[in-house]
Amino acid sequence: MTALENKNSSYLIISSKRLNEISSILYAKEYKILIMKEYYNGEFDDAILAWGGDNESLRRDSIFILNHLHENSAIVKYNGEDGAKRVNFNGTETPLDLILFNTDSNYKSYIHEGVSFSFKDSKRYWIPKNMNDLKIGMVVEYLNNNKWHQKIVQDPTSEWEKLYKLLIKYDKLRVSA
Repeated sequence: MTALENKNSSYLIISSKRLNEISSILYAKEYKILIMKEYYNGEFDDAILAWGGDNESLRRDSIFILNHLHENSAIVKYNGEDGAKRVNFNGTETPLDLILFNTDSNYKSYIHEGVSFSFKDSKRYWIPKNMNDLKIGMVVEYLNNNKWHQKIVQDPTSEWEKLYKLLIKYDKLRVSA
């Protein structure tokens, strides 16, 4: 299961009531398949972890399965990327963070050979570039002593010269998207 975090790995995770059909499609496209358990809301179900093929094939095949079998989403990790993404039936992607040995019941847990893992939506940030990007009431985060702190913008003009200009110069200011 260490391949889940490997930057050079790629895989597809999908759960459905129609796993036999999904398996047939994936076998026909020469994917390797691992059946594992999924735990959510006190119930166990089966899920598939599949790998093989390049990034474009993985994306195309996952969207095909989602549309053909009327599923909402799958989890895809592309080769060369750090984290996995939730791919929706319409092709949109949401970045995810991997949680090993999850104990939070709000997330689906996938279980194989005593190893459990989950995915949660990852926060997205953008970096303000100038004073006009900052608005009154906006919550910004700045890095101080290797820890991110939140601050509410109250007077962008005066705070720009005193604080934000320097933080931006050293990439220590961000805003949650």
